[in-house]
Amino acid sequence: MLRTNTGGYLADEDWTGVVQELYSIIAGLRDRGVEKLHLFPSMPEAMAFGLGYALGPYWDIKVYNWVREKNTYELVFSLNRLPELSIE
Repeated sequence: MLRTNTGGYLADEDWTGVVQELYSIIAGLRDRGVEKLHLFPSMPEAMAFGLGYALGPYWDIKVYNWVREKNTYELVFSLNRLPELSIE
């Protein structure tokens, strides 16, 4: 379960709705003309994976990770530079 900032908990099966909502926000920004995004996710890995999968390798979205030892964020990858994979 994921603890939310409202004091409640989000069960694993409810993550889909949160990912859909985040996707809608990002898609709305794109619809408003935003061409590049810098994403600093602070969420469980499974949720970040779901969001990345939903966004796909089509948009110019740079994903960063906090590096505690360096006390800074570092670029991990760009979604639009990831190879497309197919499941056969």
